[in-house]
Amino acid sequence: MRLSEEKIRSLAEKIYYELEKSDNVRVYANKNAMMALIMKVFIDDMKFEEEIELEVAKKLRRFEREISSRNMDYNLLFRKAKAELLREKGIDPENYL
Repeated sequence: MRLSEEKIRSLAEKIYYELEKSDNVRVYANKNAMMALIMKVFIDDMKFEEEIELEVAKKLRRFEREISSRNMDYNLLFRKAKAELLREKGIDPENYL
């Protein structure tokens, strides 16, 4: 899922304020530094997600004819292949997807 920079900034600000008012977290960095860090996490995660999805699509392209001729559900195959790839990378798909 792609998010605009404005949406990322808005989400980062909400997270920052939730952290700031939490009794369980002490925020020592200034707001701009925290916002930059939170936004970086969002952006890095989106890039990772995009890389995974491109890799899955590339794998499935090799079987395009077979998928089509057997009337297989591409979306289901995509989700299964994505979960498998995440497991190969040491990521639990249940907690990621």
